[in-house]
Amino acid sequence: MNTGRSAPTATLLDNGKVLIAGGVDQNGAPLASTELHDPTTNSFAARSHTATMNTARVGAAAILLASGNVLIAGGGGNQGVSFASTELYDPTTNSFAPPNATATMNTARAGATATLLSTGKVLIAGGASDASTELYDPTTNSFAPPGATPFMNVVRSGASALELDNGNVLIACGVSPFASAPPFDLYDEATNTFAPSSAIPANAAVDGDCTAVLLTTGPNAGQIIILGGYGHFGLGTSAIQLYDPATNSFAPPGTIPSGCIECSAPITTMLDSGKVLILSDAFAGSAPAGLYDPTTNVFVAGAGQPPFGTHGGETAILLK
Repeated sequence: MNTGRSAPTATLLDNGKVLIAGGVDQNGAPLASTELHDPTTNSFAARSHTATMNTARVGAAAILLASGNVLIAGGGGNQGVSFASTELYDPTTNSFAPPNATATMNTARAGATATLLSTGKVLIAGGASDASTELYDPTTNSFAPPGATPFMNVVRSGASALELDNGNVLIACGVSPFASAPPFDLYDEATNTFAPSSAIPANAAVDGDCTAVLLTTGPNAGQIIILGGYGHFGLGTSAIQLYDPATNSFAPPGTIPSGCIECSAPITTMLDSGKVLILSDAFAGSAPAGLYDPTTNVFVAGAGQPPFGTHGGETAILLK
């Protein structure tokens, strides 16, 4: 890339290119610059050919809209300040809309999730010290007023959000100040409500900054694999859990193999083969990469994988 950056957003555009935006530099300063990666040439556009956001931000939520534009919401700046502002990127002009042409959220939030719903609207959920949600409407370029969307059961920051086959949205893990927080929140788009925590099965084996991936192949297609996260004493965990939305239950312990060692905040991406590539911010001596095959229910840690070093704050995305 043109600039070293940690914790940026990465969004796959309709033209096959990838927009990488924001993050922090090696000195911890938030970045407003972006990168544009072209998989066909395996190169990044020169700095003079990339757009700049209106605000330097890290920990933002980014989502590709049905129009092909990219919404980048919230994030933080210096001294822990969070933003309610948003950015709107247009790939056809390679530019960001000016500040007066973008919507403002009701709540400043960093570490939130963004999920594109079947209606074309975007559900923004959580963030540091916040359990509230927002609903963005691209047709009116506005957020629904406060109170129009429900609260999650608990505060979640840095969570994973997935739209399920039934149209509901699962928001899994994330950092929460509550040790007994349920492993996920479940949003019903049709009723605009979250399921109560009493309707969510307990799962104490995985918590904190874990990652959730919707399986697309194999006997467990349609189920959610939840891996990594912070376990006891703040250490990463090798646990992998399997959640079935159809039965609202977790598979028994030992159903699927353990994953990366001390995997505290893994980055995952689903490959075309249906396998799940896992990159871990692993501690020394552990396997920083792994590959899970849902058809054979086998997790291979390190074997045949690139010799990555320990890392954190990276972003992974599947190219077209």
